[in-house]
Amino acid sequence: MAFVFSLIYLFVALCCCHPSFVTTNDVKCKRQTSCSCEMSDDSGSIDLHPLVSGQSQDQPAFQLLSNGYLYTYNPCTPVDYENEVSTCTANDDPAVCQIFSNGTGKGVRCGSQADVSFTAYKHEMTGVQEVNITYRGGQGTRFSTVTLKCDNNQHATSQFEFEGENPPGHYNFLLTSYYSCPRRSGKKLAISGGSIFLILLFVLLISYFVLGVLFQKYRRDASGKELIPNYQFWSSLPGLVKDGFLFLLNKCRKREASYENLQ
Repeated sequence: MAFVFSLIYLFVALCCCHPSFVTTNDVKCKRQTSCSCEMSDDSGSIDLHPLVSGQSQDQPAFQLLSNGYLYTYNPCTPVDYENEVSTCTANDDPAVCQIFSNGTGKGVRCGSQADVSFTAYKHEMTGVQEVNITYRGGQGTRFSTVTLKCDNNQHATSQFEFEGENPPGHYNFLLTSYYSCPRRSGKKLAISGGSIFLILLFVLLISYFVLGVLFQKYRRDASGKELIPNYQFWSSLPGLVKDGFLFLLNKCRKREASYENLQ
């Protein structure tokens, strides 16, 4: 009997130490492709592929003008601007480009599709979980960060904003979109640590009783209620639970009485 309860205690200890039971801000988004990642908190995956679905190769998904530059962003696939002096041709595998003279000059790669990393964090002001996509491999030391802001109302259109160059050579953007939100596939059934613990505990208890009954019947020739393993313990368990409850109740009443005497 002690062995069985030792196993139960071990399962409880392991499950309580499991990350699913611990509240932590150390949430990660594991890269799947250059424009998709899976959240470590089982909230789902972020996938930007629908933003470029059916799009022609020479047209970026997003572009905006700022301070005399045209910035373009195309997740998942590169865009070919067909400019001989540009580092934003398809061969350069660009994700983010900066094009001079309001888009009529040469283009400079500010981040590559080939060097992508995902970082999940909680916003300091709002406490909302957000994900950054960092594109390195730009020309020189240039690189870009696109912050994904989840907005379930931005299904038809997505908003792309330039948030500045800080420090020099680091270009910051904000993408507010329906597709910036983590979503469950529906085909994948996620099982939490608590569910695993309950399944194991249920299997353990069933095995304990089934094997116990077989042992009692064929090794000890028991019958009737004596087939139940450790019958005396289980029959006395309700009484022990009742005694424990009454003991705690009496302790609480004594404390209340002591407090009233002090008043």
